[in-house]
Amino acid sequence: MQAISLWLAAAIVILTGWAIVKKYQVNMVLFIAGLLLNIIGVIKLSSEECHCHRPFRL
Repeated sequence: MQAISLWLAAAIVILTGWAIVKKYQVNMVLFIAGLLLNIIGVIKLSSEECHCHRPFRL
């Protein structure tokens, strides 16, 4: 899952840059890109084991 999410995130960043260069509405492009990246992060977090009960260490 980590490799897939890495490639998806890279593709989203590249497509975001392309869309900005093509003069699409910048605020909408950045909003959608951020939303997609957050969805990928939530899916990745939910697919991993929960480590909530492990104490925090620096």
